[in-house]
This record gives sequence, structure tokens and C-alpha cells, in this order.
Amino acid sequence: MKFVLSYSCGKDSTLALHKMLEQGHEPVGLLVMVNQEAGRSWFHGVDPELLEEISRSLGIPLIPCPSTGEEYHLVMEEGLRRAKELGAQAAVFGD
Repeated sequence: MKFVLSYSCGKDSTLALHKMLEQGHEPVGLLVMVNQEAGRSWFHGVDPELLEEISRSLGIPLIPCPSTGEEYHLVMEEGLRRAKELGAQAAVFGD
């Protein structure tokens, strides 16, 4: 099954990715919510360069979703739509 991972760079989403790969599923992307004002990922504050390096090292495309807090849910929905266009059949979350 093809999936998109909502990736926070934390241990729970990393474990979710590991479990999905271990079961033979195929990731189409790492959906990362980015705090538009801070220029870093929400929750763990990872900078964009490191996000790109993580994506490259895993060989999984990055789907960055920059947002302010007010439209967070709308931007996430748009990111999920993009993942679906890439072939995602499921969305995986670590929390």
C-alpha cells in the first residue's frame, strides 16, 4: 500500500515510518507542517535544510506544508490532497 507519513521528526512518527516500511508499504512522501513565521517545522522546530537532508537520506520526497496556526488544518488538507495525487492510499500518523 502506498502511504504518506505526517512527519514531525519525532520518535513516534519515525517509529510509524519504520513499522510501515517493515511491513512492506511504500511511502510517497513525508508531509511536514512548517511554521511559516518561524521557518521551521511545527512542534520540533527542525530547520528546512535538515528536513531536506532527512528526505534525501531516506529517499522519500518531502511535502512541506507552510502555514500559520490559523490555517493549519486547511494547509494539512491540501498537503494530503497532494499526497493523494502522488498515489497515497493512506495517511499514517505517529501520535
